[in-house]
Order: sequence, then C-alpha cells, then structure tokens
Amino acid sequence: MAPLMSLELTKTFLKRALRGRDNINARIRQAGSFATQQCRVLDISRKNVRLQVVDADNIPDSFFLLFSNSGPVYHAPVTWRRGTEVGAEFSANSPRPS
Repeated sequence: MAPLMSLELTKTFLKRALRGRDNINARIRQAGSFATQQCRVLDISRKNVRLQVVDADNIPDSFFLLFSNSGPVYHAPVTWRRGTEVGAEFSANSPRPS
C-alpha cells in the first residue's frame, strides 16, 4: 500500500506540476458511489481548486476529489460553476469516503 500523502504535500506537488504542464487529470467521486468522472485541474491553491469538466451542472454540490487510484481522497464542496468549469473549496477535515 502506498504511503498517504498529506493534503499540503499533494497541493505542493500539483502546484509544481502545473507550472510545467497544463493537463493534470483527476477524478470526481460522489459520496456513496464508486463511479468517478474525469476532470482536469486548471488551478489549485491551499484552499481551492478549479476544475474543467464535461458539464458543470452534472457535478454534485459536494464531491470527493481523487488524484490517483491509491492516493488520498479530498472532500470538496462546490463554490461556483461556469460552463465546463467548477470551483471548489477543500474541507478543513477532509473525510474519506467509505
């Protein structure tokens, strides 16, 4: 099993990766479901994330964001939606889905 990476380490890694790349893929998972939707990380900070999705209206008001199959899972309530983009804020105490 891969060691769990802290939220801050994951965000730092993604920030560095975003400087050199414009295509960081992630997945959105709704609570109570194992199904995921692909998304692309457009911007990330310590508190927020901006994602590109197929249809922002189909993203639940609150979701779990996954950056890998075996890595940490972060709870992120939606703060705004525009076309194919979604803004979300990371919860202070990101719970893991069961």
